[in-house]
Amino acid sequence: MRLKTAIMSLLLVGADLGVYVSLDVLFVLRGVAGLLEGLMLGAMIVVTIGSSHPDRLNGIFWGVAALPMAGAAYLLPVWIVPHFGADGGFATLAVFALISAIAAWFLIDQGPATVRADTVRARWCLPTLLTLAAVFLGGAANGGSWGYLQVLADEHEFSLAIAAISISGGLVAQVLGAFAASLVSGRLPFRAAPITQSSATADRSRRIPAGRPSW
Repeated sequence: MRLKTAIMSLLLVGADLGVYVSLDVLFVLRGVAGLLEGLMLGAMIVVTIGSSHPDRLNGIFWGVAALPMAGAAYLLPVWIVPHFGADGGFATLAVFALISAIAAWFLIDQGPATVRADTVRARWCLPTLLTLAAVFLGGAANGGSWGYLQVLADEHEFSLAIAAISISGGLVAQVLGAFAASLVSGRLPFRAAPITQSSATADRSRRIPAGRPSW
C-alpha cells in the first residue's frame, strides 16, 4: 500500500506540473489527475475499512482532507494567482501531491484482509442505489454552490477576498462537522443523519438569492 500510494502521488505531481510543458493537453492532464485522485481515494477506503474503528477514521480523514482545501480556497484567488498567475494553482496542487507521496511511507502496510465469502459480491438493492445517488447529488450540490458563489460575488461586485472567505468558511465548517461526526459516530442514527444533512442542504439552497443568467 505504501509503494502504490507513493507512486500514484508522484504521478499526480507530474500531471499537475505537465501544464508547464504544454497547455494543449490541459484537459487530458486534468483527466489523468482526476483518475489518480480517485485511485488514491480508493486506497484511503481500503485503509479505513481495515482499521479497528472505520467509522471514526473516516470522519477524521474527511476533516483532515478538507483543511488544505479550506486554505487553498482562500489563498488561491487572494494571493497565489495574483502573484504567480493561473499556473500557480497547478503548482500548489503539485506541492500537495508531493506531501502526499512523502506521507504515504507512514501508512501501515497491512497484509491482505480476510474477506468472508458472503461479502465479496456487492448487493445492488434499492436502498444501496438510493444512498449512492444521495451521496452523488450532495457532492454535486456542494461543487455547484462553490461556482455559484463566485457568480453572486461578480454580480454584487464583492471582492475576491469576500468570495474566497465564503468558500473557505464552508470548508472549515465541513472540517468541524467531520471531526464532530468522528467523535459521536457510534451514537448517530444511520438513517437520520443523511436525511438531516440533505434537508439542511435543500433549505440552504432555497434561501440563496437567484442570480442573473449568464447567457
